Amino acid sequence: MKALANWLVARPHNGVIALALCVALGMYPLLGSAVLVTLVLHQGPATAAVKAAIALALIVLIGWITQSANALIVALVVMIWAPVLALALAARQWRSITLAVQASVLVAVVALLFALGTGGAGSEMGEQLVITIARVAEEQGLRELSAALLEEDRGAVLASMYSVGMFALLMMMSGALFLGYTLVRAMSEDGLSPNYGRICDLNLGRVLAILTAISVGVGMLADINWLFAAGFVMSGAFLLQGLAILHWLHSEGRVPAALLVAVYIGMFIPPINTVLVPAMVLLGYADVWVPLRRRKAN
Repeated sequence: MKALANWLVARPHNGVIALALCVALGMYPLLGSAVLVTLVLHQGPATAAVKAAIALALIVLIGWITQSANALIVALVVMIWAPVLALALAARQWRSITLAVQASVLVAVVALLFALGTGGAGSEMGEQLVITIARVAEEQGLRELSAALLEEDRGAVLASMYSVGMFALLMMMSGALFLGYTLVRAMSEDGLSPNYGRICDLNLGRVLAILTAISVGVGMLADINWLFAAGFVMSGAFLLQGLAILHWLHSEGRVPAALLVAVYIGMFIPPINTVLVPAMVLLGYADVWVPLRRRKAN
């Protein structure tokens, strides 16, 4: 990782090349975002934003030369990289990975509630969203899923859609922050790395654990869609704490870097993520009440 980190910042154009390659190869959600985080933490947000803009300009130019439509891809990249840049900026300004992650969870919950309030059941936007996704599912041959989306309660369907989308975005952003920060920390031997805390020490606290349990439990028992959705998004914090345990194992020399990267990638690959993500959430939640890292250290 040290060689890659040093290469990214060795020359001004290296970061541009890395970002453009990630977009061209479809790896912009996680790996591209991690590169962006590395540039923000090491070179500052302004430089990182300029390099990202140049990389996207290259993609647009290549698309124009090859006559391939990539406007939608560029729009998706901007929608993903903008909040990633903001998260990395928060970590840089506050000099704390933990504070940045806690803030990102809070912002994700507020954004979810705002989405449910403006585009929830009964709204034209929410109705069109369900119809569009149902149509896409039918075109892909998923007729049962399409029918279920149209027949189920709109409030429950939209709450599930928004919460899953927000959960995925939160995990992608935080995963990119962790990977990017790891790359920056790999430069520490050269005296170039800032210190915003150790990922392996991340602990998001029992208050959040209690709020998550109440939101999920009450939301499920009382059939309150928005409350359950908020709890689902908050549970993402404990996935991050589970990842922190893996980082701790890596720092102790018990887990190789390749396995750490494989776990991050596996969280975005179905059906692996259907098992891996809940397992990491449970591991992180257990660590809140029974500190696994402290027990291991003893």
